[in-house]
Amino acid sequence: MNLGANVTRARIGRSPHRSMARFAYALTMASGTNPPVEGWKGAALGSDLASPDHRVRTDYWREIDRILLSLADNNELNGLLHALEGIFPVTAASRLEMLDPGSKALSLLRSSRAGPPKSRTLRHEPHPLDFEWFFTERSSSYLARHAVGDNVLCLGTPSLAKPLSALGRRVTLVDQNLSTLREIAQESPDVALLEASLPANPQTLEIYDTIYLDPPWSVRDLQSWLNLAWHHSRPGTTIHVPLLQRLVRPSAPAERNAILELASQMGEWELRPTAIHYQVPRFEYEVLRHFDISMTTPWRIADHLLVTISAIPGRSLVVPSLPAELSRWITMHIAGQTIKIRRNINGTDERPLVAYVPGCSSFLLPTVSSRDPRRGAVELWTSRNRVARIADTERVIESLTSIANSCPHESRGSLFHDDDLQMIDQLLGV
Repeated sequence: MNLGANVTRARIGRSPHRSMARFAYALTMASGTNPPVEGWKGAALGSDLASPDHRVRTDYWREIDRILLSLADNNELNGLLHALEGIFPVTAASRLEMLDPGSKALSLLRSSRAGPPKSRTLRHEPHPLDFEWFFTERSSSYLARHAVGDNVLCLGTPSLAKPLSALGRRVTLVDQNLSTLREIAQESPDVALLEASLPANPQTLEIYDTIYLDPPWSVRDLQSWLNLAWHHSRPGTTIHVPLLQRLVRPSAPAERNAILELASQMGEWELRPTAIHYQVPRFEYEVLRHFDISMTTPWRIADHLLVTISAIPGRSLVVPSLPAELSRWITMHIAGQTIKIRRNINGTDERPLVAYVPGCSSFLLPTVSSRDPRRGAVELWTSRNRVARIADTERVIESLTSIANSCPHESRGSLFHDDDLQMIDQLLGV
């Protein structure tokens, strides 16, 4: 797999500690192993040095380091983030600390001190279990301008409903989040709304002139959602989808190729690099801040894949089985936060009402990766990426309801132990 040229050589005029860091890195790469990195990144690295998977990962890290070294003297944040090609800012910072600890780029990432973001799409905070990354206002306007025809379908793209409706399009929005649909109904009453867990195929869908979709960034979801859109198209329909950039993860180049191969079967396609930007949701901001990068500047960027349909699907739509993950959670909204509690947990008074998830100090889950094994132990999850184990679902809901109703701490104390109340307050930051 050829991801690019070899790592850039050290430049003249660097300070001794930066040259030593690069020398240590060169020795590490020459040994055939990946350099150590902090956080969630190292957990994904394979141990079989001769395997194709190991070679892919080694090439991936080498390309990341080549890109970062080429950006080391960058002193403009937007330009830096635009050039990262999907590299997580925490990854970029930790690699630069090893490669070039005195670089301007590292200082730029570490000097970000923005306050918490507010969702510009919804009143409630987006939640990671709902995969709620929303387009920026600028990207929403850009995408809406590309609609052709009157009949437009939005699959999991609530941030497009309002701008499309304002342009006079007849918009149908399909989304799994009922809270999101209710807010859209209030702001854009002309939009037709359907609640469904995509890529399920709602029976009321028609054939559309333009279709927008924003699935989770896995090749399985991208292919399933594209197939769903294809089955509600006709020759001439345009389908718009964000395509993950090549350095999001080691498998991203192969995943991109698989999506483009499917697009070729559907019709003609065009790829517009770095055209789609996402807002930084509060849960992602909290992870970045944990690693000393307090940033709200949009860093998550996608290429814009535009497919013009010319072929009709050769077989009936096959909808993959859907995980029952979301149905296992109860959703509450407290002071703007979105809180999800796992259903049917029945404990005893002997257990603490809430407790830390192993590996999550101060309740924070320090990653947004859906592959993190700690997610399986989470039973309460906030939109600020705080997670906990719980003893009893109903008692937790009762306690949270008392907070939502602004009950005094003293009256809550008659129902719950003081230690439990303190832990819940810490969890919610109240």
